[in-house]
Amino acid sequence: MEKGMLASEINKTQVVMMVGGEGKRMGLKIPKALIKLGDSTLLDRCVSLFAKNGFRNFVFAAGYQDKEVTSHIENAGWRNLQIVKAYDYAKGIGKGKAFKHALMQGKIDRTRRSLMVWPDDVFVDPKLPARVLGEHLAAVRKFHVLVSDVVEKAYRFPMGVVRADKRGLVMRFDEKPLIPLLVSTGMRIFEPGSYRYFMDMIDLKKEGSVEFENAVLPTLARKKKVYAVRIPSDSWVQINTQKELEQAQKLVANGALPRK
Repeated sequence: MEKGMLASEINKTQVVMMVGGEGKRMGLKIPKALIKLGDSTLLDRCVSLFAKNGFRNFVFAAGYQDKEVTSHIENAGWRNLQIVKAYDYAKGIGKGKAFKHALMQGKIDRTRRSLMVWPDDVFVDPKLPARVLGEHLAAVRKFHVLVSDVVEKAYRFPMGVVRADKRGLVMRFDEKPLIPLLVSTGMRIFEPGSYRYFMDMIDLKKEGSVEFENAVLPTLARKKKVYAVRIPSDSWVQINTQKELEQAQKLVANGALPRK
């Protein structure tokens, strides 16, 4: 896609940032989005990545009565960005219900596509958002998909693996090998035509949480409406544990990730 055309499509795209995660599993008393990595919070780092790729329209989907993240957003001083804040209507409703609720409130613009991302996921490639959108748009034209799921080409297993023969004799050791699986990074792009599936398939009155992976994406996949945008292995850093945060801090120190 030509640079000018891609810039136009970026301008039509809203970045839906899911900022409701908690840091309790990491032993922290602050929301995950406000954890510091290098000189910036994960939230500021994520906003900066998309802003540098030309995205200007942001929807921040915060947790129920999440005052800390809201205060940070209001005082961040991000320039030339259009910001909308949405809130979960209760605790523990899940991503699917949260997304539908934001659609119903008009916080997510139904006439625009949504590029969903989590601030606690860090991407190494500084041009990734624009590249991912370009590949998604190519898949829309070629396959008429409604959703793209950004996936790593392989998964690095977090532990060492032992390979043994039928007798049980160890033949080799592989330290944290790459497993040939397409692993979802959680970054997804939704065309406006996909929103009706959220409206039809997710019941806000039903008890419990509802996730995309259970309620909407399987149906769209059966209809061949979901495309996998592949990114290189080890180009995505999850921060769900203290150990993963420490590993990310090392990448910052080594210059693999920017300080902010």
